[in-house]
Amino acid sequence: MTRVLSLIVEEPRLAISDMALWGTQADWIELRLDHAKPDWELETLFAASPKPVIATCLPKEEGGLFEGDSEWRGRMLEQVASFKQTHYVDCPILGRHQVHSGAHRIHSFHERPGKETNWTELEDKMNSSCLEGDLIKIVLWAETEKDARRIWEWYKKSEYPLIGFAQGQGGKHTRIEALAHGAPLIYACAPGQATAPGQFEIGELANLPLEGLSSSFTSLYGILGKPVAHSRSPLLWNSAFQVESKDKIYLTIETDDLRGFLKDCHFAWQGFSVTAPNKLQAMDTAAQHHESASRAGSANTLIRMPGGEWGAANTDGRAAMDVLKESGLPPADSSKAILLVGAGGAARAFAAEAQAQGYSLCICARREEASSSLAAEFGASTSPWGDSPTEEFSAIVQATPMGSDSIPGDPLIGQTLCPGIPILDMVYSPTATPLLVRAMEEGAVPVFGSEMLLRQMIEQYILVTESELMPMVLRHFLGPLLTKELPGLPPIVLVGPRASGKSTLGRALAERLGMPFLDGDFCLEARHQKEISDWIPENEAEFRMAEANLLPELLGFRDCVIALGGGVTENESSCDLLAQAERVYFLSASTDSLLKRQVREPRPALTDQSLEEEVRLLLEKREPGYLKASSGRQLNTEGDFATVLEALAVLVAGADTNRC
Repeated sequence: MTRVLSLIVEEPRLAISDMALWGTQADWIELRLDHAKPDWELETLFAASPKPVIATCLPKEEGGLFEGDSEWRGRMLEQVASFKQTHYVDCPILGRHQVHSGAHRIHSFHERPGKETNWTELEDKMNSSCLEGDLIKIVLWAETEKDARRIWEWYKKSEYPLIGFAQGQGGKHTRIEALAHGAPLIYACAPGQATAPGQFEIGELANLPLEGLSSSFTSLYGILGKPVAHSRSPLLWNSAFQVESKDKIYLTIETDDLRGFLKDCHFAWQGFSVTAPNKLQAMDTAAQHHESASRAGSANTLIRMPGGEWGAANTDGRAAMDVLKESGLPPADSSKAILLVGAGGAARAFAAEAQAQGYSLCICARREEASSSLAAEFGASTSPWGDSPTEEFSAIVQATPMGSDSIPGDPLIGQTLCPGIPILDMVYSPTATPLLVRAMEEGAVPVFGSEMLLRQMIEQYILVTESELMPMVLRHFLGPLLTKELPGLPPIVLVGPRASGKSTLGRALAERLGMPFLDGDFCLEARHQKEISDWIPENEAEFRMAEANLLPELLGFRDCVIALGGGVTENESSCDLLAQAERVYFLSASTDSLLKRQVREPRPALTDQSLEEEVRLLLEKREPGYLKASSGRQLNTEGDFATVLEALAVLVAGADTNRC
């Protein structure tokens, strides 16, 4: 398999620069000479290439950009074919001019949208003019994934090595799958310089394990849905593959014809994530159904079985239940039901899992008939939309698109949220939806959709790839990657000793910036239903572990201010995680100031020492961690409150300006 960097040469000097910058990541370089002029020093240009060259010059009528004299074009290609660096000359199969000496040839055809093609003539000519060492290149135009499937038939027709793929918005995945079919080359562009629709950038290819595809060592995975361009699944899956050093690749395929795609896809495809509108098709297509899919009546996961058939599973409901339980959901024998907002596919998956685990449900949806139908299927009660007293429920699950970037809003607007109740919003972009922002303000426990997304992906990943990695290992590695890609700015995180002003200054800063404020200690207490003043004396090790497990989730929030507990940096992994974050600030004060503040506002003792000795010892022990976690972004909080708040706001604003 050969990676080819494709460059449109507008000026030789620019092409020479691009070859020097990006050529090292490729095996060959394609020089598109569509803009060539008689005065160009072509031999100098080709001599500057660090890799073997494919030369081509496509006229406009054949899908290229060349508009000059066709006879001169023919002579130019004959000339460059004789250069030492030229390995192939690309000539259109149906074109008028062919190169007959010098380099080997690539006989190419590029389908043009809206233009009729004589397919019989193309098939007759594709093999007739080839010589030993030549290649054939067939590029079809694909508005949709279904259009792209046509390319696989051409591999059966070619008597010579074929580079066959589809360009256009429906064909990007075929550039990779073509390697599994035996294509010897894959084309890519320099960053921001695509020479054809749907190209990968050369840096993307450099990070993919492509070599094994032609020998069937590399397996392909992907997400099937429409739309899927926004999906963060490729980032997560491909990162996990790198962690395990596995020769696997995950791609996006936008299709609403799952059955047709699975029928025609290569055996290299081993598993898929499935999203709307394909979840029911996945169930119908699969030969075997995991219990989770059978319960939900839909599938979000397809797994290639040993005989080549597909097995279906559903990880959505399990992931939602897991994050709810970790956020304080009472046991299933609780007298209170879970309020499920929505009646679509996501709601159905959750309802099935909740029922399987013995929980009772109350369902409310905008369409009364939808909520009644789902409730009847799962033995649940119903509640009118917008009129569900939250104190009657053990948890709330929001399973509609409302609150997302595309459909803003709060489905429970006007209803008071009961303090301490876990509220899961399945929307993951934005992280802090209007419902969850209000949950934080009213003392409920926010459970973020991004966490559910990550959990269901990890369960999918382990199920499909038979990974031996522990889920928590993947969770800690992939969590920061997921949230880094979400819209908005990372949270402003305040660390420091007790009484340094983290909570009071944090709330004031959040109000000033128009952001939510989140207290890390409160989240821990609400999630585990334990008072920290009792928890630390009883089992400090358990508390510190719970604090460390919550931290990655907190750091995934966007556009908010978070105050963390004074001992968070005692955990080495937590300290390292904070040091990698962008907006962490150490609020400091002298021992005397901290002592005076704690005398005025007494707090439970953390040691058996006197208060003065405890303050001194803890500051001495934890200060190096604060400095490391904040990367030296430090503010002394002694002095007038308004002055300190202004200084903190200036510090944050200055750091944000520098990061931009």
